[in-house]
Amino acid sequence: MASVKKVLILCAKKMDSVVFSALDQLPSEERENYSFLYSYLEDGVDIDEYTEQCIEMVKQQDVDAVLSASDFASLVHAAISQTFPHIRGPSVESVFLTCHKHYSRELIGSDVQQVRSIVLDLDQNLGDIMRKAIEFYERSGGVCCLKPAMGEASVGVYKITDTEELEAAVISLKKDKHLNYVSDRFLKKWLDIKSYPHSLSHCAMLEEFIDASEIVSTSCYVRHGQVVSMELCDWLFHKHSPREGAKSFLGGLIPSTVANDNERAGELWEATDLITKKLIDKGFDNQLINYEFFPLPNGKFTFLELNGRVDHDIGPVREQVFENGGLMQLILRLANGEDIQEPVLRDGVVGLCGFVDTYSSGTAESILDFDQISKIPEVATRCVPDDHISVGDDMFGAVVASTSLVGRTFKEVKQKHYDICRKILKKPEFSSWGKRYHEIDDLSSSD
Repeated sequence: MASVKKVLILCAKKMDSVVFSALDQLPSEERENYSFLYSYLEDGVDIDEYTEQCIEMVKQQDVDAVLSASDFASLVHAAISQTFPHIRGPSVESVFLTCHKHYSRELIGSDVQQVRSIVLDLDQNLGDIMRKAIEFYERSGGVCCLKPAMGEASVGVYKITDTEELEAAVISLKKDKHLNYVSDRFLKKWLDIKSYPHSLSHCAMLEEFIDASEIVSTSCYVRHGQVVSMELCDWLFHKHSPREGAKSFLGGLIPSTVANDNERAGELWEATDLITKKLIDKGFDNQLINYEFFPLPNGKFTFLELNGRVDHDIGPVREQVFENGGLMQLILRLANGEDIQEPVLRDGVVGLCGFVDTYSSGTAESILDFDQISKIPEVATRCVPDDHISVGDDMFGAVVASTSLVGRTFKEVKQKHYDICRKILKKPEFSSWGKRYHEIDDLSSSD
């Protein structure tokens, strides 16, 4: 594994701790090179205060490199990189553009076909917001999607099928300012806010609803100003959800079924390259990035959004599907400026990062069988038994665990995932499946 003199690991979100847990397995003498700063934004920590803590640690501990995994940790990484020229990383402006969906589309994704959308300023009065929202909703054929402009992890995403749902979702997002962890103080310090008038506003995106069975993602990284392509992945939706009208992710399939179609894959990589070069012009460097596209009925793709960070969900599977596929090694080498080995796809192997979700609120212990989980190494939980799982009124349930599975076919790994779900879920009727749960007898033929 690549190593440097001293590395600061940014654990600004609880998910960061999961991503970097692999470093706990290093020999003690090697692990001494790594310092972890655990301080979670979702627990109310201010991102500006966290950034100042990190900057102080870099000074005191003579840090040579910084690692980040989540969207908001990448903003902190960028601020550190701007403060210390020897720390490799992107600019704050470029990471902000990956986080803010309005500016991602208006400024960075403007040269590619993209999902039609408008930005709503939720700081305005409800009447003004609704007039603008209803006009777009009616032009969009009566089905839309509402989401935070700077949210993450598909939290606060609403499917809208009538104006009453639209108003209820707008009111809900107006109240949920905590979904955006970037404080005004941080932005005023690190960003030219005059160039981005919506940067200090509490905003949401209202966009056309694309009824697709999957999202196709591209992953790449930028090193010394050059774009290096990685892989395509299919993010598949379950066919049925316990919540009427909701769409839930089954998980990520790698390699993508599009990978062998040179024309369609070429379209995706061309769009990826166009967008990434615009980010490079804004200072994006020495960091990973992934893009999401909806496939259209005509075989083309439309750009949805991007994330200026590692695609951490797929990491454990990627390492099994590719030789030299370890994401941790990749981001360490990026941080240290070392040469990166090109990953090689193993013959006849497919991988699935499967999501275990629930639409039931309660303690994690009431939802998951932790005794069973302890016997299944392919399962990683996102909670501990005493955690309270809270499910909102938006489209996606709470992801409480994930699976990392490999096999020879998609059908094989999908069935492995469902078999595991049957063992570890105490309330399977509140989770998403390939069929309606009350109709399940054999899931092997489900989508």
